[in-house]
Amino acid sequence: MSSPFKKNALWHQAHSNPSFPHSQDLSKEVTIIINEELPDLTATYHVPQDFLTETSEFFQAACRNEWKEAKSRLVKLPDVEPEIFNSYLFWVYRGTLLIRNEWIFGDVNWEDDAHHVQSSLVKLWILADRLADAQLRNTVVDEMVTATGRLGVKSDFVLFPPEVTVFAWSATTAGRSLRRLILDYYVFYVLTKDVEKDVDEHHPEFVKDLMLASLRMVDSRCSIWKTPLEKAGCHYHEHDDGAPERDCP
Repeated sequence: MSSPFKKNALWHQAHSNPSFPHSQDLSKEVTIIINEELPDLTATYHVPQDFLTETSEFFQAACRNEWKEAKSRLVKLPDVEPEIFNSYLFWVYRGTLLIRNEWIFGDVNWEDDAHHVQSSLVKLWILADRLADAQLRNTVVDEMVTATGRLGVKSDFVLFPPEVTVFAWSATTAGRSLRRLILDYYVFYVLTKDVEKDVDEHHPEFVKDLMLASLRMVDSRCSIWKTPLEKAGCHYHEHDDGAPERDCP
């Protein structure tokens, strides 16, 4: 399969050269080890603390004195794909997404490329959620919303493959923005026959939630339902408890 990442020179730079710029004060670096128990996937990174703590509440807490990580300056993250963690580091250093919807409709492998992009965005959202990085979560979900607008009349093409529902329904809590977006996408864009042909590949809780969401739309006679693109700009963002959506930056 042709990966859309390989078309991106910046991805080459980030993936093939993990020696990102270091801060001058090396005592403020944090060592991060991913997949320590998986020899083929393990990797070690040395990242300036200031970069990590800018948007991640997880790293903010880890670098406080009450955490043992603050003394050892070592954080271990199991079960993180190197490609996804490199994308996270790109966000940490550049403040923008490396994974973008850059697949080209009509290319030989465009469906595979689109599926790969969307699966990777979901994994990045899940990592951002794990690291309590609300800004990255919202940026990723915005990119996913934009992708739903690229389908045009091809409403029978499932942009989010079944594996996406497995990732999202296994790793996130009920009612979170990622699940809302995926459910809304399926309700508005996906035909019944497309769900039927691979229903066993979806997460079973997703299938139940999709049924209930579809019934709620029928009950309301579609009067209050909007497509993802028609909803408010921050509808799928995570907001602090009690914070109204209008306060979303």
